[in-house]
Amino acid sequence: MAIGNVIAKTAGATGLGLTLFTAHKAADMVSEEYSKEKTTAGLAERYKDTLSLSSPNIVEDAVKKSIFKFDMDTNFDSTFYKIKGYFQNLGAYLMRAAIPLALSAGAFFTKGIFSKASAIGLAAYSGYYVLQKITGKED
Repeated sequence: MAIGNVIAKTAGATGLGLTLFTAHKAADMVSEEYSKEKTTAGLAERYKDTLSLSSPNIVEDAVKKSIFKFDMDTNFDSTFYKIKGYFQNLGAYLMRAAIPLALSAGAFFTKGIFSKASAIGLAAYSGYYVLQKITGKED
C-alpha cells in the first residue's frame, strides 16, 4: 500500500471519527434540553388539568390528582423525549456536516484516485473551516 493511500485512509478515518463524535455529543447535549422542556410543558399541562373539573366529581378529581402524582414520580416521558430529541438533533447535525462527512467517507471507503481526491478535498475543506474560525467570518 502506497504512502498516499495510507494518508488518505487515515484522513478519512479521522474525519469520520471526529464528525460522528461531534454529532453524538451535540445531539446528546441538545436532547437533554429538549427533554427538560417537553417534560416541563407536559407537567404544567397536567397540573392545569387537575385544577379544573368538567363537573363536581370527587372520583374524577382523585383520578386526575393520582395521574399527576404518578407523572411527577416517574421519568417515562423524559426518557422518550430524550431519545426523540437525540435522533432529531443527530440527523440535523449530520445534515449540516454533510460535506466533511461525505469527503471523509470517500477518503476512507474508496480506493485509488477517488480516495486521494476525497482526502485532498477534506484537507481543503478543513483548511477553509479553520481559516473561517480564525478570521471570525462565518457563512
